[in-house]
Amino acid sequence: GDWCVVKFTASDAAMQSFIDTACSSGLDCSAIKPGGSCFDPNILRSHASYMLDLNYRKNNVCQQDIGTIAITDPSYGSCHYP
Repeated sequence: GDWCVVKFTASDAAMQSFIDTACSSGLDCSAIKPGGSCFDPNILRSHASYMLDLNYRKNNVCQQDIGTIAITDPSYGSCHYP
């Protein structure tokens, strides 16, 4: 499989903007909210990667400005990427 994750060069502002847009456009952001399976660690980069991949699954697009394709499953602990 493959996953869409945040590029090393992505800025905090770009990642936050993507999360805000994704959450307001109907993607399910519950996993990255407090108490969600992907909230901890509470790191912007982790949250953005999860949302990038969710968007990739739904729309078949890896956001080129901040995302890149990974071939290693980024899931960890209780946080399972689709």
